[in-house]
Amino acid sequence: MIYSGSIKAKNGEDIPLFANGKPMHSKYNPENEAEVFASSIQNPASAFIIIAGIGAGFHLASVAKKIPDACILAIEADQESLDFCTKFPAVKSLLSEGKVIACTADKAPAIIRERYIPSLHGDCVFVCQRAWENENQAILTCLKQNTMEELKRISQDYSVQAHFGGQWQRNILANLSTFKKNPDIVLNSKLKAAVIAAGPSLDGSIEKLLRQRDSYCIISTDTALGTLARSGIEPDAIVSIDAQKVSATHFFALPLMQSKNPLCVFDICSNRNAVDYARKLGFRVYFIRSAHPFASLALEGSSVPLTESGSGTVTIAACDFARQQGFCEIELFGADFCYSEGKPYAKGTYLEPNFLSACGRTLTSEQMNTALMFRTELKETDGSTHFSGKLKKAFTTQVMEGYARTTLEWAKKWGYFQSGSMLKKAKASENPPAGTKEFNFHAFFDDYLKNLQKSAEGRQEKLTPYTVGLLPLIANIRKKQNDSAKHSFFDFLKLAYSQLTRYTVLYE
Repeated sequence: MIYSGSIKAKNGEDIPLFANGKPMHSKYNPENEAEVFASSIQNPASAFIIIAGIGAGFHLASVAKKIPDACILAIEADQESLDFCTKFPAVKSLLSEGKVIACTADKAPAIIRERYIPSLHGDCVFVCQRAWENENQAILTCLKQNTMEELKRISQDYSVQAHFGGQWQRNILANLSTFKKNPDIVLNSKLKAAVIAAGPSLDGSIEKLLRQRDSYCIISTDTALGTLARSGIEPDAIVSIDAQKVSATHFFALPLMQSKNPLCVFDICSNRNAVDYARKLGFRVYFIRSAHPFASLALEGSSVPLTESGSGTVTIAACDFARQQGFCEIELFGADFCYSEGKPYAKGTYLEPNFLSACGRTLTSEQMNTALMFRTELKETDGSTHFSGKLKKAFTTQVMEGYARTTLEWAKKWGYFQSGSMLKKAKASENPPAGTKEFNFHAFFDDYLKNLQKSAEGRQEKLTPYTVGLLPLIANIRKKQNDSAKHSFFDFLKLAYSQLTRYTVLYE
C-alpha cells in the first residue's frame, strides 16, 4: 500500500496522501492540475493510453474528456492501493462507465496484451502522473520495462499483419470461393511422424530417411519438398502456410512424385497459385486454418481444423498437424533454426536453382547464400542446436532463436517431451470432433458484407466479430497511409469494406 489516507483540498475535493504524507494532487485546485496533465498528451482522436498512477482520478477524467474515443489503462502499484483509489468518486464513475480499465502494475502486461489492438487504437502512449512518479521510482522502472517488452511483442505481431494483411485477405477469399469440405484423411499414426524442415542438416539425414522410409509417416514442410523429391522420397503430406507467391515455387517439385498420394495441406491463408497448381496436378488439397479472425468466423463449425503455427513457423504447423492426426512420436529432420555449412537451407530447395542459374564469375552462389544469411546480425552458436545435434560452424539470429523457443513451448503445451530430435508423449491428443458443415461461400460472404456495412455506418459497436475479422487488413491499409494518424478506425473500416466489395465481382 503506497497511500496513508486522504485530506481535503482547498476546493473541497478529497485527495490521497502517499505513505510519507505528501499529496498526490494539488491541494489548491486538483481539477485544474488535471487539465494541464491532459493537455500534455498530444495524440490523435483515438489511441491506447497507459497512465501510471490513479490516485483520486482527476487526471484520468480529464484525459477521458479530451480524448473520448481513447482506451485508457490506469495502473496502480498494488491491489491494496488500487482498492483504496476505487473509493474516490471520479475513479468509481470512470470504472462504472467503462471509460477506464484499472489494474495493478504486475498485471499490466497481460492487460495490454489482451486490450491493445494497434489496428483499432493506432498509437500507444505511456504517461505517468508526476507526483506518483516521484514517489514510486522502483515500481515505475519495473513497470516501464515490462510494458516496453510487451509492446515490442505486439509491435512485431502487428508488423507482420501490416505486411501480410492484404495478401492474407485476398488468399482467404480466393481459397474460400472454391471450398466446400475437406476430404477424409487417414494417416498411419502407429508409425513415427517425421516432420521435415529445410535446414542444412537435412542433407545428412536423407540416407536415414531412405533407409527407414517404412518406419515413418513423412510430413514435409513446403520448403523441404524439393529436397525430398530430388532424393527420391515421397512424403505422405506436405504442409504450407505461406501467403507469398514464392510459396508456389516450392510445389514445382510435385511433378517429380511417382504417385498422387501425398496430401497437400494448406493454410486457408496460403497463396492461391500454390493451391491451384496442386489441384491441377491431381493432388488432394486439405485446408487448415490459423487464428486469423476472418478465417475463424467463416469456417466455424466446418471441417477445417485450427492448427497452431507459433510465430508463423511452418515447422510448428507441420508438428501440430501431426499431433492432430494422433502421432505420439514426432522426429524432426532439418529443424536446425540456424545456418551451418555456409548456407541457409539444404540442397534442392527453391533457392538452389535460382542461385545457380544467376551465378557467374563475379557473383557466385556462395556469395548469394552469404548475402541471404547476413541480412540481419548473426552470432555464432556452440554447434549444439535444439533438434539437429552437433553442427559445425553454426550461426543463428534472434528470429531463429525465437522459432526454436516457440517450437519447444508448443511441445510443452501439448505434453511432448524432447529427446534429441524426438518429441514424445504418452498418448494421443483428444481433439474435438471435426465439423461436418459444408461451407457456402456466397451465403457467408453476402451475410458478412451486410453486417459489416451496418458496423461501418455506425449502427453497431466498434468491435463486432465482423469488424474484428478485418483487423489484419486494416493494419495493412494503415501502413499504406502516410497520414494514418489523422484517420479514425471507422475511416479505415470503410476503406476495408470498399476493398471487400470488389471481391463480389471476382467471385460471382
